[in-house]
Formats: sequence, structure tokens, C-alpha cells
Amino acid sequence: LTYSYSGNTNVIVTIDPLTNIITLSAIANWYGQETITLTATDPGLLSISQLITVDVISINDLPIVNLNQPLDNQQINNTNIVTFDFITTDVDNPILTCSLYLDSILNQTNPNVLNGTLTAFTVNNIPYGTHNWYISCSDVSSTVNSSTRTLILADTIAPYITSYNITLEGIGI
Repeated sequence: LTYSYSGNTNVIVTIDPLTNIITLSAIANWYGQETITLTATDPGLLSISQLITVDVISINDLPIVNLNQPLDNQQINNTNIVTFDFITTDVDNPILTCSLYLDSILNQTNPNVLNGTLTAFTVNNIPYGTHNWYISCSDVSSTVNSSTRTLILADTIAPYITSYNITLEGIGI
């Protein structure tokens, strides 16, 4: 027997020539319904066809978070104010909720992050030292965390002493 199919546009049909097993899949980000005609033909060219309906259910794709600044292991000198920026994309949702975690503690949340747009969180009064940070973004049904980066805030200004001239008057020594 030989097998053939027709009527598909978005559903990909594969027939294994050794096992005659039919595998169905859909093109990326497509969902819906398609009717496909499957036909079996014998060596005498007699054939039979069967209609099948394939329902592909929509799934929510995870957001993707791309960290921009600061770079991993970046040292920032002589400031306690840092801007953390990123771009998040999601094929299913135009608006996401994203949060900044600094040293594993929630620092800020923005519930209106636009898909594909550079977004920033600015944090004041971060103590000098080494810190870890990441961004967590959620769409309507799933949450994804970015990779974690390390940030080093360094005080590179040497201390100084202001000298004073002191005059002592009226003291008998």
C-alpha cells in the first residue's frame, strides 16, 4: 500500500515509508483546525480515503528576557546609583509584568512593560560591594527569570585628610 494526504496548509504531515506511521505537527505559533484527507492506495490502484480533523490548541509561549546593562561582572566606580536595563519579548502578549531582584530580594516591579521595548529600573543607595541581580517577567500564565549577573560597586577614591593650622595662644608650655 502507498499512503498520501492532502488538504493541509498549517499542519505538517509526515508518513514514515517503513512503518507507515503518520506524524502530525503544526507550523510555529499556529493554532486552529484543519481537515486533512488521508488516502491508501493498493498496487491495483484501488484506494480509500478518510477525512480527519486536526485541532491544534494554542499554548502560551514563555517570555524571553535579554539583560542589557550592567554587564556580567561589571565594576562601576564611585556611585551608589545603578540603572538595570533589559528587553523582554513575548509572541503572545503585548504587556508583561517584570521585576528586578537584587541579591535575591525583590527590589522593584513594573506591571506595564511593553513587549520588545528597552526597560530600566534605577536603584539608589546600593552599598559598595558585590551584588547579584536578575529580572523576572510574567505574562498571563507563565513566569521566566533571566540569567543572574554579578555587579561590583567600588569606591576607588582614596581617603584624604584636610589639614588645619591650629594656633594656641595664651597657653604656657
